[in-house]
Amino acid sequence: MSVPAIQISVSSQLGNEKIVMSALACLAQKEGLPLDRIEDLKTAVSEAVTNAIEHGNVFNENLRVQVNALFEPGQLQLSVADQSEIPMPAFPTERGERTDNRGWGMMLIHALMDEVESHRHSDGNELQMVMYLDVSE
Repeated sequence: MSVPAIQISVSSQLGNEKIVMSALACLAQKEGLPLDRIEDLKTAVSEAVTNAIEHGNVFNENLRVQVNALFEPGQLQLSVADQSEIPMPAFPTERGERTDNRGWGMMLIHALMDEVESHRHSDGNELQMVMYLDVSE
């Protein structure tokens, strides 16, 4: 049995996060994930891709956001990579007091995924996420 995987590369335009979100939701549904976990996945991936577009690639449509998803026994492994020359800042896990509606993305990702790590590579930043699966429910 082959391991389902998906690789998507999108330009850094807001709205492309919806393409990635929809593709991963279809794959997750095919794999039998419960609807609530699919919704968690959609939110986390959408936030990660939006951050890569906005903060990483700074809306430069010539730069790509690469998304990889791999289903392994018991888990879904995801990575979202930008092509930024600027390292991803350390993100707090708490939003703190703010008067704007910004700053929720990384908090949501951390809350919805089971593991989250960020890495700097020579060609950009990568956010690695893991969602543990229990499809027997």
